[in-house]
Amino acid sequence: MNGLLILSCLVGSIAAQLSVPSTCQKMCTAQYSPVCGSNHITYSNICKLQIAQCEYKLHHRFLGLSHTGTCSSSGGTVSVPDHYDCRNPEPCDEEETTGEVCGSDGVTYKSQCLLEQAACGLASAGDHMTKSHNGACTAMETSHECPTKCDTTVDPVCSNANVTYKNPCILKQTYCRFLKYNNPTYLERYEVNHAGTCDGSDPTKTVAVDCNQYKPHLGSVAIEGSTSTYSCPHIDSHTRSDYVCGSDGHTYYSECYYCQHLARVSKNGDTSGASILMQGVCPRYLTQHVIG
Repeated sequence: MNGLLILSCLVGSIAAQLSVPSTCQKMCTAQYSPVCGSNHITYSNICKLQIAQCEYKLHHRFLGLSHTGTCSSSGGTVSVPDHYDCRNPEPCDEEETTGEVCGSDGVTYKSQCLLEQAACGLASAGDHMTKSHNGACTAMETSHECPTKCDTTVDPVCSNANVTYKNPCILKQTYCRFLKYNNPTYLERYEVNHAGTCDGSDPTKTVAVDCNQYKPHLGSVAIEGSTSTYSCPHIDSHTRSDYVCGSDGHTYYSECYYCQHLARVSKNGDTSGASILMQGVCPRYLTQHVIG
């Protein structure tokens, strides 16, 4: 029986890798030791992150390790609990005595099961909710309207803690996560200090890039829609000083690789609209995960 179980796990693991490019495939254990990537996505272990890094590198984009632990531990990605099957929900036992829990929506639920059931319902409607903490919600938590969904609009605001957030909604979500501590002084850190980025930069202003400068003009024939016309130095020869933040909010190893990527994804390889936000890695607030 154990042999069949191990074989089943191996088959499942191999099947999960089929969508991964062959150059990036590697066997990862099922150990859950989460890490948070610089794209603000939580990976179940460092091996899974390394696979994603390989895939990013194939597309000439940068992905690094933000920190160990889930992204939610620093105010980021959280998800519907995976131990409650939203696709095949079972009724909760109303007499369950596991204790009250407080949802991120400011509602106290009689049990973990009822909270997860509500989270599934919100998820199906495109909203988001997770457990904030054990026990009933505090008066401060229930008295605030906390957004369950934010869009991707870039409308930066600077908090009192001198941290830039992508838009006021995401800052409000962060504020709501700390309501459970019932500490007004601490919460002030997550209030708006002023509109715009903390450092005064303007993420809506871009600098045009002439991608033609990265095409070899001697002894080559440009093929319409082809990315092979770009002659970019090998990735390993780049340093962080070469990185650029594209207008799409992603970090690339260089302008050349950004142009190559743009040619690959645009119609007929058109790069006439190429532009970057800045030299260097994109600021974290541009890649902040949007809940919902």
